[in-house]
Amino acid sequence: MSPSAAVFSVYPSSAIETLRTTRITDRHMPPPPPPPSSSSSSFSPFLGITLKRASLRSINHGSNMPRRTTLLMEWQDCTVKMEIDVPISVAYNCYLDREAIPLWMPFISSVKKNPFKCINLKDTDNFQSTTCKMAMCLPVCINTYQYTGTNTTKILEEKPELSRWSLKYNAFGRDLEFSWLARNMQPIPNQKIHWRSLEGLPNRGAVRFFPKGSSSCLVELTVSYEVPQLLAPVASALQPFLKNLLGNGLERFANFARTYQHES
Repeated sequence: MSPSAAVFSVYPSSAIETLRTTRITDRHMPPPPPPPSSSSSSFSPFLGITLKRASLRSINHGSNMPRRTTLLMEWQDCTVKMEIDVPISVAYNCYLDREAIPLWMPFISSVKKNPFKCINLKDTDNFQSTTCKMAMCLPVCINTYQYTGTNTTKILEEKPELSRWSLKYNAFGRDLEFSWLARNMQPIPNQKIHWRSLEGLPNRGAVRFFPKGSSSCLVELTVSYEVPQLLAPVASALQPFLKNLLGNGLERFANFARTYQHES
């Protein structure tokens, strides 16, 4: 073949007609949509709709939402023990007298047994306590008292295991005042007295008695408490400070128990 020869492609007549029809149809079709942005939307030729794409930067991942924070308060334990030259039964009965504890424990200002005496019922949904002024005590009143009728005054049933404790002491440059409602758990005579707080300053503890002969015993006092938020900055100094106070309290308890023995 010579260099100037031309190359011709021969199409069937049916193919030429199809090509002509396609070109005519394309003139009347709307122009294709612009190419979609990779970060904003995409066009689906099958559905004929535009799908919006949200940028990862525009998604709210919760950075501005309030997060729940759990404040874990610190608990501390203090244990002191002392041998006391009184029979174990005397020491046990002496410590069982809770209302006398302020006489020998330096930071306890008062202990009142059965702190709920009576309530004035105005109606079945609204009542006021004549002895308990704190709203947090009302659930205890409800749980320990069953009532009927309205506009009456009833006496609460005896709850000797309940007691209201008050603490007042000057320490760390502050006048500290705390209170709590405590429940004495079932004691083991001449062996164990233990309690836990129901409201107020969270604490629990136990006093254990071990015989050391017929006329003496070992008294072991353990107190666990939640460090008040007010004293959180001095939490490291609080434990040894309280341990010293409890030790002094046991020394005074030993003298109190000896006097208790002679008077009884």
